[in-house]
This record gives sequence, C-alpha cells and structure tokens, in this order.
Amino acid sequence: MLSSMSRATLASERRTERRQRPLKLIYVELCSANGGMMRDISEKGFAMRAMMPLRAGEITAFAFSLNPSTRLEGKCKIQI
Repeated sequence: MLSSMSRATLASERRTERRQRPLKLIYVELCSANGGMMRDISEKGFAMRAMMPLRAGEITAFAFSLNPSTRLEGKCKIQI
C-alpha cells in the first residue's frame, strides 16, 4: 500500500520514462566550476544534487562517466 505522500509524488510525476538509481556514485561536471552527484538516470534525462544553485530554464553544459570507457557530454535545460 502507498502512503499519501507517495500517491502525491506519483500524481505529480512529469517523467515519461522510469529512471534508475546508479549502482555507484557518479559525479556530474557542470560549467562555471559547479558539479554534483547523480541521483537517477534514464534515456531522456537525469536528476542530480548540485553543489551550487541552478536556475530553472537555464541551459548548461554537463559531463559524466558511467564507467572508465564511457563518458557522456552535452547540454541540458535545468528543470526544477
């Protein structure tokens, strides 16, 4: 059975794909000497906890490594 908070969270969910939590810590590099730790990931996005505040709607570069041979780089739009 779901708690009332879980129901509210599910009702407000905007993601179209289920996200997975990484099995290990993944550091995400952002521009302007900012970065943070990845919380979850899917083919269409990821969530992270940044060290410095980010503004909704802002476009920023990012980079992270899933393993020693796979590094992903790109730009993303911040959604809060």
